[in-house]
Order: sequence, then structure tokens, then C-alpha cells
Amino acid sequence: MKSLSIKHLLAIAAIACCSVNLFANNTKVIEPNVSVNAQKASIKSTKVECSGDIQIPDSITENSTKYPVTEITDGAFFKHNKITSVIIPGTVEFIGPKAFHACNRLKSVTCSNPIPPYCIEAFSNKANMTLYVPSKSINLYRNADEWKEFGSILPIKNSSKVAKKEGNKNKADKNKSKSKKDSKKKDSKKKSSKDNKKKKSSSKKKQSNSRD
Repeated sequence: MKSLSIKHLLAIAAIACCSVNLFANNTKVIEPNVSVNAQKASIKSTKVECSGDIQIPDSITENSTKYPVTEITDGAFFKHNKITSVIIPGTVEFIGPKAFHACNRLKSVTCSNPIPPYCIEAFSNKANMTLYVPSKSINLYRNADEWKEFGSILPIKNSSKVAKKEGNKNKADKNKSKSKKDSKKKDSKKKSSKDNKKKKSSSKKKQSNSRD
């Protein structure tokens, strides 16, 4: 095995110290400061200021034990001005006061919980923001305190893509089924045509024999 150069080691160290993990869609999963209580984890703050599109993790592992993230505490992302969108996992049940206040560039929030998490003035400038939620929960969010104040509430983008994909798949299956039926019909017609020709040929031979 080749030994790593100092350059490579420095690069690895930089990645290890980074506050986010990048995914293919450029959404970053934050590395937060947390507190654990009663087998549940709360997001208290982040190690550095977040920016761009971020995702709250649905669980935290401490001492080899995995804890679901159920709470984002007061002011956890207060004045993180560079955040543009946030994805909140379905495990989150409570978002504290000013958790996302003064995030001036925040334009969209995706909340995966089918039941609206309890909020207390967690977001500012909601009228100019878009909220994405599970499609079956849109009415719940439209009637829930704080959530109903968002400028627009739409179904989660991914779920619509999945639905579209499933629709295309069903359409393709139907087309396949139809083509199979059409093929069977053609085969049946060909067979019927051959049988008719055989019958006619047989009939002609009988007539010819009877004349003889």
C-alpha cells in the first residue's frame, strides 16, 4: 500500500474538519451541536455558520448509540444569513423560537413529517417562503399555527417525481400489455387465415376426387 503524501493528509484533515457533507444534489447535511435526553436528540446549534441548501440529520450517533433528532431548539440557526433552503426530517416534532429567524436568504423549507411539528415563531419572513410537505398533509399544514403563514405550501418535489416515474412505468406496462395483446391477435388472425386456406385446399381436393 502506498504511503500518503503530506498534501493528501492535509486534504483529508480539511474534509474531516468540514462542517457539512455534500451529496450529489448539492444539499449539505449539517454537523450540529446536540444534546441527548430520554433517548432523543435536540439540535442546539451548528459548529460553524451554515450556507446554501442544508439538511437536518434524522439521527445522531453518540457512543455507538443512535438517537432520533426530534427537536430543533431556540435560535439554533439564528442569523445564518447564507442558508437558502432547509430540509427538516420526519423525526422532528418541535422547532423552538427563532430557530430560523433572520435567515434572510432562506426561500424554501421542506418538512417531511406528515404531522406538522409544533412551532413557536421559528421562522421569519414566512410570507415570501415556499413550504414543501408530504402531499397528503398539505391541508394539515395549511391549518397549523405558523406553517399556515408560509407564502405557498406545495407537495414535496421528490414525491411528485416518484409519482411521475411510477406513472410513466405504469404507462409503459400498459403499452407492453397492449402490444402483447395486439401480437396475439395478429398471430390468431394468421392462424385462422392458414386454417381457412387449408380447409379450402382440402375442399378443392375432395371436389376434384369426386369428379374423377
